[in-house]
Amino acid sequence: METERIRSLRERTTAGGESEEEIYQKLGLSFIPPELREDRGEIALARGGALPKLVALADIRGDLHVHTTWSDGTASIEQMAEAAKARGYEYLAITDHSRRLTVAHGLDAARLARQIHEIDRLNAGLHGLTLLKGVEVDILEDGALDLPDGILSRLDLVVAAVHSHFELSREAQTTRIVAPWTIRMFRS
Repeated sequence: METERIRSLRERTTAGGESEEEIYQKLGLSFIPPELREDRGEIALARGGALPKLVALADIRGDLHVHTTWSDGTASIEQMAEAAKARGYEYLAITDHSRRLTVAHGLDAARLARQIHEIDRLNAGLHGLTLLKGVEVDILEDGALDLPDGILSRLDLVVAAVHSHFELSREAQTTRIVAPWTIRMFRS
């Protein structure tokens, strides 16, 4: 009995279409990418041909957060630069971990200074790609950053992250995360 039912379903003509795009076309709508299917007015936008344009792979001009063998990455800075150039990137930010994340062999101020020098050296020979100097610095339990301002001020960007003490209360976590920025605002 079940087999006959399955065979009957298979023999029927497809009601909607062979693809999602065809289904939308039959409904008189622009195709709605899955990323936009959130029941927030996307059907009305599709009906009016006004869906937002999503970022496509070809739109990406660089990456602002990569790790190298200086911490827990698997490629050298030079290899990362070559891969970025092969993708057509214009920029690549090297943001290895800071010292507190010991399992990632994070950088202390001296190692980060050496990395800055290495990035400057590589940038001198690169054409069509700019390596940006950065770090993924830990926000410590008390809200201090894992590296001193003197070395952080030499960077193009700093990614601040929490990698420990997740058991803190909501209030303590908020204070911890806001503290580095509050401290720096009032120092200026």
